[in-house]
Amino acid sequence: FCSITLTFLCCCFSVLLGEPAEYRVKSGDFSQTAVLTGNLQAREAEQLVVPMTENWQIQIKWMAKEGDYVKPGDPVVRFDTAAVTADIENMELNLRDKLEQKKQKFADYTNQKLELELKEKQAEVAYREKELDASIPKGIISDQKFEQNQLELKRSAEALKNTQMEKQVKLAALESELQRLDIDIQEARINLEKNKKTMDSLTLTASTAGAVVYAEHDWLGRKVQVGDNVFPTWSVASIPNINSLQVEAWVNETYIHRIKQGQTVDIFPDAYPDKLLN
Repeated sequence: FCSITLTFLCCCFSVLLGEPAEYRVKSGDFSQTAVLTGNLQAREAEQLVVPMTENWQIQIKWMAKEGDYVKPGDPVVRFDTAAVTADIENMELNLRDKLEQKKQKFADYTNQKLELELKEKQAEVAYREKELDASIPKGIISDQKFEQNQLELKRSAEALKNTQMEKQVKLAALESELQRLDIDIQEARINLEKNKKTMDSLTLTASTAGAVVYAEHDWLGRKVQVGDNVFPTWSVASIPNINSLQVEAWVNETYIHRIKQGQTVDIFPDAYPDKLLN
């Protein structure tokens, strides 16, 4: 039917032009056309997701334009950093305060140690003097003086012992405070470093080269955009691997009988009508 119709139309066309002509129609397979609804999907793609932060949601402040080509290391998405910046400033102030406290406490410890060591040395000298006095036998000094020297020796020994105990207790307390400050400083540094890493994570950069594709918003039924509040682990964009593209489409029931499993097809996307995918 098709070959007869085509011959008839060609003959009519030649008659209208007033020129006799002979046309031959060659039999063969005709291409069938079916309208599909769908899009291109990549089997492999780099997913850019919202990082974990102390806040339960975070706002998108900037995004590369959808479709822009990016290279590894290029920024793709930036989130609001105001809260993290404030936290970092407070933590830096806290760290400086702790370091200043430690400096003052160490100076206090050094001075106290010198004073206590001097007091201990004086007590030792006093004890040695009393020890010498107590070593004089009764025959040389009176019994009363001898007993008095023995009593003063005991008092001096008790004073030396108390001085040594005081030194030990006070220095131990000061050392404990220094250790506590060291722990606080270490914790402050860890928290500061953690927040600096969080700050770095609020800029998502590309690891692969390709075109940026925005993700669908999980709640609003549209693609994410600048100004949206998003949540940790949400996907906000992707960079598809163009070597892994495939068509994901739905066939209208009117055309379904034309589609068979394993069939070779040529696809012309609406977005790129001059490009053939097969």
